[in-house]
Amino acid sequence: MPAIPMAEGSELVREMRLLANTEIKNCVQCRLCTMKCPAAKEMDVPPHEMVKALLTADEHALLTARSPWKCLSCFTCTSRCPRKVSPANVMEAVRLTIIRQQGRNRLAAETLEHFLTKYPEDAGLVKTVPYVLHKVEKEIVRRMITQEKIRPDGRAVEEVRPVSCEVGLLPRTHGSGLFTRGQTQILTVTTLGTISDE
Repeated sequence: MPAIPMAEGSELVREMRLLANTEIKNCVQCRLCTMKCPAAKEMDVPPHEMVKALLTADEHALLTARSPWKCLSCFTCTSRCPRKVSPANVMEAVRLTIIRQQGRNRLAAETLEHFLTKYPEDAGLVKTVPYVLHKVEKEIVRRMITQEKIRPDGRAVEEVRPVSCEVGLLPRTHGSGLFTRGQTQILTVTTLGTISDE
């Protein structure tokens, strides 16, 4: 099967690809990832189709799919892929991008505008609204995590984000590794010296 050519895509699609941190261009749509996925029956767009949507830059399919919220992040799909593509990472990247997109500065700007028109004489005081909103949001998020056991991205407290590790990335060092979980990446490099370096 030939690989699907990768479309350019919008900034949003490029952000999803960066967060996914997997070689989606290697996907040939063999459907092995979907065959053993325990949540595939509940998904409107199966794992291989989510990878295809990211490849072809089908932003509408990515943003309207319910599949990222049904994904168990169990990595069954990733372990089944003969080409080392991780649909679980794609699901996580889509989830994170949607969450970011929905909350990006919209509430603070709308609220500030509302209060400035309602209380024009207190413009100095009204400018503190974004700070107050941030404090309230922080308290709500903390309460959701500690009392309701729900994280801001919808995961349960005991649910772990997809993790990927790669070694031997840098050719001129004695060792290198890249650890990725969600949006966090850590690159470690080791170079051994001689005994005289002690």
